[in-house]
Amino acid sequence: MKENKKELLIGLSTVLLVVLVGIFLGYKLFLLVHYSDRSLDYKYKTVSDDYHIDDKLTIQTNLLNKDEYIEYNGIKIKNAFTDYESKENNDVTGSYMVYTNKDNNSYFSIGVTEPYMDFLHLTSNSKENIIDNVSYKDIKEYLEKNNVQNDLDLWNFIASDNYQKNIFSLGKDIKASYALYNVAYILNPHNKKITLLEGDLKGYMFTLNDTAREINILKNNKRYVLVIRGEYYPLDKVLELINTMVIEDN
Repeated sequence: MKENKKELLIGLSTVLLVVLVGIFLGYKLFLLVHYSDRSLDYKYKTVSDDYHIDDKLTIQTNLLNKDEYIEYNGIKIKNAFTDYESKENNDVTGSYMVYTNKDNNSYFSIGVTEPYMDFLHLTSNSKENIIDNVSYKDIKEYLEKNNVQNDLDLWNFIASDNYQKNIFSLGKDIKASYALYNVAYILNPHNKKITLLEGDLKGYMFTLNDTAREINILKNNKRYVLVIRGEYYPLDKVLELINTMVIEDN
């Protein structure tokens, strides 16, 4: 009788274990399928296909005479826009000055805003969902776990795709990774590559296409943004311009 009870308990325990393992695997497979970069009903590619670190460039500040600069919101840069029309614009990200030249079909803007980490509330403890049942707090904890502390860390992390999801990954990490990548892609859907900037100024440059670049300089807990478009400004001219940039200390 005791032997029968023992066998019954072993059998029930085995069945229970198999059921629990099945539930665990089923749940993890659901997460991996649902919270994958390819699961959104948008026309997006896998984010890690589009975001990659292309190169590093060293910024060496070339100081100019005072009358050679234009100044805006604590930024000084070489005045290469004497033949340009200018106007100030404002949007949800902040204020910025726009320079356009119809003759050579070029565009330049300069402005100051929050780092992406702050703008996207990625440091928030809010339990409000940012996307598909993933909260801001979930993403914050995921970034802290992977030692992502600022914008440079953020784009390095996204571009390197160094979190490989599998059935042994924590469910909340699978969800947070999915949300982070898709938010980044929604933010910059046309980005092709990221160039890290180091030296006298630190930041990163998005190459949107062969004739459009967005330069982001991080300083004073702010993001100083330059957008340059047009064939008149190839990469060498862009770098020459960045090297004249001076940002006042707060």
